[in-house]
Amino acid sequence: MRFLLFIYLFSTLLFLTNSITAKERQYKLLQKENNIEIRYYNKVMSAQVTITGNRKTAASSAFRVLFKFIDGNNNKNQKIPMTSPVSQISSSKITWDITFFMPASMIKGETPTPLDSRIKIIELNQIKLAAIRFSGRASTSNLENHTSILRDYLIQNKLQFINKPHYAFYNAPFVPWFLRRNEVLFELIDPQK
Repeated sequence: MRFLLFIYLFSTLLFLTNSITAKERQYKLLQKENNIEIRYYNKVMSAQVTITGNRKTAASSAFRVLFKFIDGNNNKNQKIPMTSPVSQISSSKITWDITFFMPASMIKGETPTPLDSRIKIIELNQIKLAAIRFSGRASTSNLENHTSILRDYLIQNKLQFINKPHYAFYNAPFVPWFLRRNEVLFELIDPQK
């Protein structure tokens, strides 16, 4: 009986986790090897906050600011659907750029203006990224480990990249650690440019 209850609860958890997942930023898969992918992303509008502090604290503070923006704290009082992932990039040793991507249908000129001056609306250009996907907690050691694996892969495969990792997180905080999707990404440099 306990086993059946466990199966039921686990199935329900999986269903809920998948049914409330935000729309993902779309990309074209160019190449895949194990859990490493080369992707092409189109232009997208984004909302970004730069926060000083350690990664975890900065991400938490910025998330609240950005969530208020998509929840209607903007000049149009417009609610904007949540998308995933939430991106984190270190802009210096002590500052972090935290980014929410706008839905693909939202184009330049249609994105509401934030009422909070800390938020910048940025149109991100087309970009080619290498990504490594993993589950688990977004601990510093887990991120550093996967950053190292991806960096080594790119060097071994003679792919030129900008040595500044992007961290991407796809799930809500209540999703169990073993079901979470996290990624480390590096921007690839086109050798023909």
